[in-house]
Amino acid sequence: VSENGLDFQIVLTGTSLYLRADAATWTKAANAQVAKLVAGKWIQLPSTNPQFSSLTQLVDVTALIAKLKPTGAITKRATTTVDGVSVIPLVDAKKGVLYVAANGKPYIIAVRGNNPSGKGQFSFDQYGTAKVPGAPSGAINISALGHG
Repeated sequence: VSENGLDFQIVLTGTSLYLRADAATWTKAANAQVAKLVAGKWIQLPSTNPQFSSLTQLVDVTALIAKLKPTGAITKRATTTVDGVSVIPLVDAKKGVLYVAANGKPYIIAVRGNNPSGKGQFSFDQYGTAKVPGAPSGAINISALGHG
């Protein structure tokens, strides 16, 4: 997941959120000292940690679907393609565009926000083939790092 120039690998299992990132990301997210300690390693923290709530919401399917609920009138546009897949764009003037597969099962293929910067855009793929990851082994429990 990339958010505000920060690139994390994320796994959510039960009540734990696992994060892994390179030194550059940890330096931006925290500081160089933290980066030196945890770069390239899996970090385990409670999924309720408020500092990482935006990342948790992205990988929590229930929270993500709740964010996709329309707030405005929905307009269906002409079939187009996204990432080589034939899709039907469903436009919510207040939120953005939800692209649904035009053929087969109506899977969500992409979501694009209304802002011109391109932020808030993501794609879905590997339906029926992706494997749900388990908890990474060897993760460092954030509580073991102490406070401060």
